[in-house]
Amino acid sequence: MYLLLALAATSLALPTTNKASADDDILFQNLLAAEWGIYSFYQQGVEAFSAENFTAAGFPNNTYQRITEIRDNEAGHVRIFQDLITDASVKPGPCSYDYDFGNSVTEYLALQTYLEVSSMAFLTGLVRQAVTNDTRSALVAIGQIESRHNAWSLIDVWGVSPFSGPADTTYPYPNHILELTTLFLTSGSCPSLNPVYPNPKPNLPWTDFVRNGTTAAPGAEIQLEFIDGTPAFEDDKEYYVVYFHGVNNISVPFDVTSKKSTIPAEFDPKAGVIIFVVTDEEGAPTEESVLSLPVILLEQPSELTLLI
Repeated sequence: MYLLLALAATSLALPTTNKASADDDILFQNLLAAEWGIYSFYQQGVEAFSAENFTAAGFPNNTYQRITEIRDNEAGHVRIFQDLITDASVKPGPCSYDYDFGNSVTEYLALQTYLEVSSMAFLTGLVRQAVTNDTRSALVAIGQIESRHNAWSLIDVWGVSPFSGPADTTYPYPNHILELTTLFLTSGSCPSLNPVYPNPKPNLPWTDFVRNGTTAAPGAEIQLEFIDGTPAFEDDKEYYVVYFHGVNNISVPFDVTSKKSTIPAEFDPKAGVIIFVVTDEEGAPTEESVLSLPVILLEQPSELTLLI
């Protein structure tokens, strides 16, 4: 039922009242815009592959069925977020998305795991932005379902433990994670009246790390690279790479010349995700202290860490 309702509303909806927007309308606009992309990811998988494609690659017989079921859940999320945006605000419509998984079911499933575990870090941070208790409850309810999606992937697809330790990784600035999803947007494909996404939009350089010569596991050294500009580093000022894992974070002094850093060995290996950013303050206590977009290291399953 939710799937049919969501698919029936595939264009943006303009405001129908002159009343003031609700406190959490922008939050739900961001969520809806992101959810269109997640729904499209699963719909593309359903259209691109068959049950036989997954089993031929060695994955369980029910993999295609589970992808279809998750697609239906994501369609339900679209409708929920549409309903939670008041009639005083624009309800964003879908764009076109390119996930570049080609004909590989393995690459598709690896990206599926990355998207689901990243959504947990995003949702736990988004709770900080919520104004009303109803919104907080809705975010927890959606997060529970996303966690089950990820648990299925870890158990059935990759054959590893579904447990990421006592807590999922939290990142306090959720719009930074949303900005990472714009990588999958087809330029110029969004409805012209859609709100800016994400809103507010962080103006930070994209960051990555060199895959060669590292495991990117706790205790490993990595070399950062800035993709579209370098933070405005100042002489005689200290900078840090702040690593988030579980509900904790550890700050490591950052050499802006070598751009090398060591992932804290204290973190649990092969568990959940590690998120890191470059900052000018230990612990990244404010959004203004963050100088780069986050990098999400998928540590579970560990064989995907360098693939994504």
